[in-house]
Amino acid sequence: MAEATTQWIPPATNIAQEDVKGKMFTFMRNFDDHIRREKETILSNRNKWIAQNAQDRENFVKMQSTIETYKTDAELLSDKMGKEKEELQKATRDIEEYKEKRDIQFARKQELEKQIMELKRELEQKRQAKSAMIQENAVQQRKNVPELLCYEEKLACKIIGVATDVLTFQFHNIDEDDWNRRFLVTIQIAGKQYSLKACDPELSTAKRLVDELNSSRDFFRFLKKVRQAFKNSLT
Repeated sequence: MAEATTQWIPPATNIAQEDVKGKMFTFMRNFDDHIRREKETILSNRNKWIAQNAQDRENFVKMQSTIETYKTDAELLSDKMGKEKEELQKATRDIEEYKEKRDIQFARKQELEKQIMELKRELEQKRQAKSAMIQENAVQQRKNVPELLCYEEKLACKIIGVATDVLTFQFHNIDEDDWNRRFLVTIQIAGKQYSLKACDPELSTAKRLVDELNSSRDFFRFLKKVRQAFKNSLT
């Protein structure tokens, strides 16, 4: 039995070309719009990036300039602070030196004030002692003067000088060859002890006689011995 030959027949399609074309046109139009929008977006983003980059560069330059300014200011401030620190240290040293000198001067001032007070006390004591001595001498002189006036008559001596601190006695009628010849002895009466100030003519015993006067306080006896010593000096 002979096999029957079967021929393949493609299925029948019913495609509307106009509809396909319309869809393809719509797709292409939408695709083109999408591409255009994407390009615009990319271009806009690019322009924004360029502008932002330019702004960032400008800000970077400004920041660099600001940083350099701050660095310069920091260096100047550091130098200034260093100088101020040196000045502060110097001022501190000067203050310490001043305090030290002031303390030394204060101590010296106190020492000087102490010395001055001591000197004042010493001077006051000396002044009081001198005043007491002057008063004592004045009292003694008041006692001595009447007696001495009497001595002029009995011993042929005359008081020719009465000062604050000296008495000068002038003797006469000693030299038989010249009754008018004058013999002088001057006594220092300042102080508690008498002393010989002058003797004319000189007597080797004059100082001893004054020492005896200081011991005895007997003027009449002293003048009597002086007169005798002058008389003995002529022989």
